[in-house]
Amino acid sequence: MSKSLTSVRMALMAVLGLYAVTFQQWVGVVVLTLWFGLTLLPWRFELDRIGQIIFSFVGLGVAYVLVVVVGPPPKHPISEAFAVLQAFVCVWVLSVCLLRLMMTNPIMGHRGTVLISLLGIIACGGNQIGLTYHAFVIGYSGLALWALTDHDVSRPKLAKSTSRRWRLTVVGVSIAAVVAGSLFVFLPYAYRVVTKRLNLTFGARAQTGFDLYFKLGSLTSMIKSKRVVLRVHGDFQSSLHLRGIVYTRYNNKYWRVPNLRRRRQVRLPKYLSSNKTFLQIEHVAGDTTRFFVPLHSQVKASPAGFVRLHPMGLVLPLPSTEPDSITITVSDKGGIPVTRPMLIDREVPGKLLLPLKQLALQWTKGATSVPEKMHRLVSKLMTQYRYSLEFTRQKGRDPILDFLLHNKQGHCEYFASALALLARSIGMSARVVGGYMVSEYNRLGGYYIVREQNAHAWVEAWIPGKGWETYDATPPAGVASHMPKQTTWFSGLIDSIRMYFGRFQERLGRLSISDMMLVIGFFVLLWAVIRLRRWFQERKTEEAGDPLGYSDPLPAFQAMMDELSKTLPKRDSETLERYASRLQESQTSPAMLEAAQLLRDYASFRYGKRGNPEDLTQHLHRWNEQHTSLVS
Repeated sequence: MSKSLTSVRMALMAVLGLYAVTFQQWVGVVVLTLWFGLTLLPWRFELDRIGQIIFSFVGLGVAYVLVVVVGPPPKHPISEAFAVLQAFVCVWVLSVCLLRLMMTNPIMGHRGTVLISLLGIIACGGNQIGLTYHAFVIGYSGLALWALTDHDVSRPKLAKSTSRRWRLTVVGVSIAAVVAGSLFVFLPYAYRVVTKRLNLTFGARAQTGFDLYFKLGSLTSMIKSKRVVLRVHGDFQSSLHLRGIVYTRYNNKYWRVPNLRRRRQVRLPKYLSSNKTFLQIEHVAGDTTRFFVPLHSQVKASPAGFVRLHPMGLVLPLPSTEPDSITITVSDKGGIPVTRPMLIDREVPGKLLLPLKQLALQWTKGATSVPEKMHRLVSKLMTQYRYSLEFTRQKGRDPILDFLLHNKQGHCEYFASALALLARSIGMSARVVGGYMVSEYNRLGGYYIVREQNAHAWVEAWIPGKGWETYDATPPAGVASHMPKQTTWFSGLIDSIRMYFGRFQERLGRLSISDMMLVIGFFVLLWAVIRLRRWFQERKTEEAGDPLGYSDPLPAFQAMMDELSKTLPKRDSETLERYASRLQESQTSPAMLEAAQLLRDYASFRYGKRGNPEDLTQHLHRWNEQHTSLVS
């Protein structure tokens, strides 16, 4: 093993070990370990700057295959998409660093390799592996500092350092130890605080969903959660109710879905060109057994290519798939067929029938048509009852009777249940529908965000001659209190980033290994074309000859540089112009000032093709003859 690369290799081994512990993608670990072994072989290759940049993008293909194609997908406490991005960056960084180890001339040298590897350490953070992460960071930091010092040619070896430098080294290491210790103590606490905040804002999990049995009060935990579950792309004219489940039978504070098992499978296009009349509803999180679409929807496309239609007008994914996104149009006529009213849609439990019927007849007195009666019921509930998430119900009393006759406050479940049962008590067909209400607009992304807190319940009533129509009796003021109209800039920015990354990940997911090989082949071909073009240019230059008649530094200039190095040597990374300025600033003798001007003239001649080589050579010879003894 080359001694000069030992420290760099050990730093990269720390990054590789942290990647293995953090993401546990063992196929990727094995491949990168084998690649690491290849860097131990004695042969090296030289690659120009353009080639190094192009081949660094080949690492993107390696990262894609190992992280996305092979997997398995890593987990993350907030979002799996973040974990995929972290693993992707880490593998890319390792690929680039291993490629640089196999070069004789990496850009910025192997100090640059160490600095690039730092991105891999950062990418592995935040996955809750506890003190293991801190241990790797401490070990990597020591190895990285060793590597940086070892590859700094302008820094003398520590063993040959002066006592002053030893003291500075001890002070610097002590300060670094104090800072590192403070970060070791306080960073985990800060991380927990930030993670908790992000989880509350973006990742809070609801305790219940849209189940086959729906208990009054079960939406309360969802209404308090801010987790994003859907995104709606497109325009709509009024409030949008995204229905996901329909309940028909009520008994003792429970609603139940009808026993209808018929499903009709429909083939769809996977993608459609954008159209302003289309709505695209993107699934982000939450219930994976159903799509959420409005009433009277016409399904136009879905990435899976198939959906199942439920008799209640619901759209379901195939059993082997999860909902991704669905493209629809909404109109007053047509759409997904919904089964006509059944006897159960007018059923009211016996002990509730009389009090509900008396109240409904009182509220609808004088109304003759079904729409008019429904509007009367809705109006009474909106104006005489209060929306609230904090209330109590009297034990032993049916919650709907308690809501209507005694404690007149509740949330959407109570308003929807009361409206449906009141309508049924006077002979109308009504169902309770569960889903989400769209209200929050993300101005940064230009789409609507649907959160768990947008979980909602409403009623669909049968109108003769028209079919099922939506009626929502929940007071708008109550809904607005927990369903904002605009996303905050921070929340909107975070969700926009997640959305675009998700789309990028989706597009990557459609690529096969052969597609990635074509991408890698494209970069290799691009590099070959650039190299061929440069070869022709160099060949043409050689055939034309050097118009200035020189290729190596002028002997007189080299003699002057040898003399100047005895007093103030030029640094390896210093340009001639910068060296001339430093010479002029630190030396005030006429000889040094003249030498500074000659350095500038030579740089102008050598690199700018300005000036006469004969005159410059004479000036350099004269300076060497006159001032050599002064410099010495």
